[in-house]
Amino acid sequence: MAGLGFLDVAVQDVRFALRGFRRSIAFTAVAVLTLAVGLAGVLAGVLAGVLAATRRRRSEPGGDVSKRGSIGARGALERGGRPW
Repeated sequence: MAGLGFLDVAVQDVRFALRGFRRSIAFTAVAVLTLAVGLAGVLAGVLAGVLAATRRRRSEPGGDVSKRGSIGARGALERGGRPW
């Protein structure tokens, strides 16, 4: 196939890697477990950062931080505040 030579090379590389993994099962198990633990740690860190950023409580001047009100111009006007 013209222009898809890189695909043939990639398939050959994957087959070669799989043959090597079948020859050394212990190495394969350690490599897969290491990658799984590393990816889980990165995912947990990213998720914790996203949750911390999205669940941040915003305090209002003179208000209680634990009380959650509505967000937006209408909610601010109902509380007697400014809509901006």
